[in-house]
Amino acid sequence: MGRKVILFGASTLGKIALEYLQKTDKGYKVIAFCDNDRRKWGMKFAGIPVISPEELKKENSQIIITSLYDTAIVKQLFGLGIFRFAVFSRRKGHDFFSEEDYQVREYDYRNVNLKRNDKRIALRSVTNSGSNTLALYKLAFPEILERYDVRLVEDQDRDADFYYNLLTSKTVVMTHDLAFDPTQINIQLWHGFPLKGLSYMSKYSKQDVEQNHLNWSKLDIITSYSQLYSTLMNACYGVSWKKYVVTGMPRNDFLFNSDGRKKLTSLCRQDFREKKILFYMPTFRKTPFGEENGVSNLFGFENFDVFSFDTFLFEHNLHLILKLHPLEEGLVARDIIEKKLRNITLITEKQLKKEDMEFYETLNAADLLITDYSSVYFDYLLLDRPLIFVPVDLEEYIETRGLLLEPYDAWTPGPKCLDQAHLEREIVRNLTHPEAYTQERKALSRIVHRYRDGNASDRVWRLIDQLMRDNKGKKV
Repeated sequence: MGRKVILFGASTLGKIALEYLQKTDKGYKVIAFCDNDRRKWGMKFAGIPVISPEELKKENSQIIITSLYDTAIVKQLFGLGIFRFAVFSRRKGHDFFSEEDYQVREYDYRNVNLKRNDKRIALRSVTNSGSNTLALYKLAFPEILERYDVRLVEDQDRDADFYYNLLTSKTVVMTHDLAFDPTQINIQLWHGFPLKGLSYMSKYSKQDVEQNHLNWSKLDIITSYSQLYSTLMNACYGVSWKKYVVTGMPRNDFLFNSDGRKKLTSLCRQDFREKKILFYMPTFRKTPFGEENGVSNLFGFENFDVFSFDTFLFEHNLHLILKLHPLEEGLVARDIIEKKLRNITLITEKQLKKEDMEFYETLNAADLLITDYSSVYFDYLLLDRPLIFVPVDLEEYIETRGLLLEPYDAWTPGPKCLDQAHLEREIVRNLTHPEAYTQERKALSRIVHRYRDGNASDRVWRLIDQLMRDNKGKKV
């Protein structure tokens, strides 16, 4: 017969989980979905009945959470007296040229003291690629670590203490997720300066923008780069201006204080002495809602010849570091490895995690940055080094996703290259004359960054310290 299970989350992820469990030989039998949307109760989802959360108390079945709001659901289960459950999630740390896969991980908090710890701070880190919370953890000053119980809570691991640390902390600091408990102090650092549209300002059709607004309204503090950043983010989520505090972003402190070349050499196990380093960091193109924009090769150029480009790099004593979003590494990793390119290196999330390194610790090794619409270039402005843009699908991207800042040319201080020959010429020209766009870079940097001093982490920690002391009127 198999183990009877109820999937909590009648959603896209729930449907993936159902298919996954039906294909495996682990003996699961899905008897129902559970969901917080009362409109779904009594209906069927993927051919399976949907029940209310209250009905879980009457069931003697294993519960598997199949929702992106898993932490909020865990807290809800605790309120129902359910302390043993499982979570369905994408497998972390898999080999980067295997297919995307998933896992069911079980948690048991039946004999655990779940009382709130008024000295505990949880820093939730989703990746090692531009993580403000990981940077904040690494750059915490000693008196903070002495005064508080600071826990780095890593989504990559999701160990047995994952939900315990999140739910028993007085303050939760995040970069992707949203507030799940209004009795906690919730601080959103986010993960980049927005060029492309988000939520209210995105053209993607499957987002629940009103729910996004409600979720952001539950936050106590949203850290900000500047007034421009606060204005843009508020156009997307529409919350009180009082929530925004301009501190700068912790990850950008590494641009000022990290030995990027040394870190890069250690990470890649390569000798980059006497070489100029190029970083290529394109935007993440696939959304959790299944919508995507894509390019057909490394830069998306028509008739791009990667072997010719590799030779160009060799002849000019250059090396290209390729950094993709962790969920997109598999799209090109096998191709890069099988072609045995000598002058192009892919940095993966798995490498960063293994070396306990945040990617921004290497970023100031770049003599030049190439991107399309990624927010990384706003941060890179702090270095006043050359930028090159490759917006090969700009019209399509504007049509399908939308940009917050237009016209694109006015907000991107560097040449725009749409073919391989032009890119190669501009790489040489901008490395030879790095001052070419410096006026434009500095002008944009002044309005993007209020602070350009490498002390953002200190400002954020002092803000957290003040909130912990004041308690913000929170009731536990």
